[in-house]
Amino acid sequence: MISIETNFSEPFTSLQPQILKLIKQFQLEVDGGLTLHRKGKNVTKKFKIKDHLGKDLLVVVKKYNNPNLLKTALKPSLRKSKAKNSMSKAKQLLNHGILVPEPIAFINFFNLKILRECYYISRYWTNNVDLKSILIKGCNQGINSQVLFKQLSRFLYLQHNNGFYQKDNNPTNILARLGGGGSLNLL
Repeated sequence: MISIETNFSEPFTSLQPQILKLIKQFQLEVDGGLTLHRKGKNVTKKFKIKDHLGKDLLVVVKKYNNPNLLKTALKPSLRKSKAKNSMSKAKQLLNHGILVPEPIAFINFFNLKILRECYYISRYWTNNVDLKSILIKGCNQGINSQVLFKQLSRFLYLQHNNGFYQKDNNPTNILARLGGGGSLNLL
């Protein structure tokens, strides 16, 4: 028996029918949005939907990989799904003044109480690139490497000072928002 666990952030609860439709499209791989990232079984796609006022809203849907059967059976009782954890962490970071894309929802699908699929949905920000892209192409985008590393140090210090310790600080897990004149904000 399939069951669904959902949690939507307060301003986005009215979007639940649209988001569930996106997830169905994602699962069936039809009209599947723009694929932003694919690593192993993790897939991130961008979609455009209408917000509660009828305005265009760009969202990112991340489907996390399905763990093996043993991990899947143990996960509900031992720890949160990756999607639920992502939403929780995003809210905590925002509450501490650390910018992250606004969390919209997480959706978990269970079959016989075993987690089968999980999705995290957040607002999409334009002008974003991951840190790896900047490290490789930074000079071409007019970004001073000395400024970049100072900002990275400040960003990590702010996280650690607020009790957030990233287990995986690889450059693809840190987003940067490019501004005019080569300015950069790490997220």
